[in-house]
Amino acid sequence: MKIIHLYHSGILIETEDNQLFFDVISDVKDIIDRSKNVFFFVTHANGDHYIPEIFLYQSNRTNYILSDDVNCEPAQNIMFVKPNKIYQLGEMEILTYASTDEGVAFLVKTDGKVIFHAGDLNWWHWENSTEENQKEEELNYKKNVDAIEDNYIDYAFVPVDDRLGEAYYYAAKYFLDTKKIGSLIPIHFRENFHICNQLYNQLGEDKRILLVKCKNDVLNNSVIKI
Repeated sequence: MKIIHLYHSGILIETEDNQLFFDVISDVKDIIDRSKNVFFFVTHANGDHYIPEIFLYQSNRTNYILSDDVNCEPAQNIMFVKPNKIYQLGEMEILTYASTDEGVAFLVKTDGKVIFHAGDLNWWHWENSTEENQKEEELNYKKNVDAIEDNYIDYAFVPVDDRLGEAYYYAAKYFLDTKKIGSLIPIHFRENFHICNQLYNQLGEDKRILLVKCKNDVLNNSVIKI
């Protein structure tokens, strides 16, 4: 299995037979393998997680799994999903969870692996917010993460957003503390790749954290240090 961090929250997971793209907002035409089944997952319709250009890559082996707030014409290869549901797409099982913002988070079981992509499921602890709102955000995040089934997750893609200031790592730390996971990969940081190394250091060089160095960084099964 190969994992490529595309941009912001964009991820490609490639197996022998499949390519799974999550929240693509960059040009991926040169990395699509037409010999494989291609799946585009969209957690919600906001422009930092979805662009309509993903429909330019259609073929008879392409499927789209879209949060139901994405506005597009229905088609046979498009599945609209809601939070807290289970969907089957061939041999692939897709579980959706509620977000703390828009749309859904995905837990996907395929090729013998369990993959979690949080989308905007994050601990949104804004520094300029009231203590009441901050506490509500904390409770909402913990409730939604606690609802994720406790089986082992091989790869978890979790927001690490430096706009939250000192709270940037709260979501990742809670996920690492409460879930059985193999690797956590930061997302939702645009060009601010330094935040990955910062997270790794702040959380005691936790070997489960895979570091992202640059756009289109290929992540292997070992920690990549900057």
